[in-house]
Amino acid sequence: MTTTELTAGGRIRLWSATSTVTSGVATFYPTDDGTAGGVAMFQMIETVHPTAEKNTSTMSDVPTASLKAISGDRKTITVNCTVGTVLGILGATILAAPNGTVVHCLIIGN
Repeated sequence: MTTTELTAGGRIRLWSATSTVTSGVATFYPTDDGTAGGVAMFQMIETVHPTAEKNTSTMSDVPTASLKAISGDRKTITVNCTVGTVLGILGATILAAPNGTVVHCLIIGN
C-alpha cells in the first residue's frame, strides 16, 4: 500500500496497492492501515484504476479488471477480474480469473 499526496490548488491523494483474486473478485482497503477496520483515506474517490497482471502472450489468457463497487464509507473497493477462454465447440467465453491472479489498483481522490 502506497499513499502520496499532491497539492495543486487543492489536495489530491493517490493511493495504490495490490491484491489477489478470490472467486473472480479482488478486494482493496484504502484505509490508514490497509484493513477494513482502518480509517478511510478518502472523503471523495474520483477514479479507480484496477489492472490485472499475468505474464502471457496468449490473448485469451489476458485477465481484465473492472470496478465492481465502492463502499459507502469508502473503506472497501471491490474489483471484478475475468479472463477469456475457449470452450471447444462452444467457442469463446469469459470466466472468473483464477484465484491468486494479482490485481494492482490506483485510486485518485481527496
